Amino acid sequence: MDKQENHLEKILQSYLKKEGYALNQDDFKLQLLSNPSVKSITDTLGLF
Repeated sequence: MDKQENHLEKILQSYLKKEGYALNQDDFKLQLLSNPSVKSITDTLGLF
């Protein structure tokens, strides 16, 4: 995972935690790594 992906992951995790979403960190990270596009990220958030 490069710095940009790691930064995006931290931003999203911080936001989701602030909003009260509980999620499996490993599944979340796997989804972000396998689908790095913006559309895929919004689709991933829909899973949780």
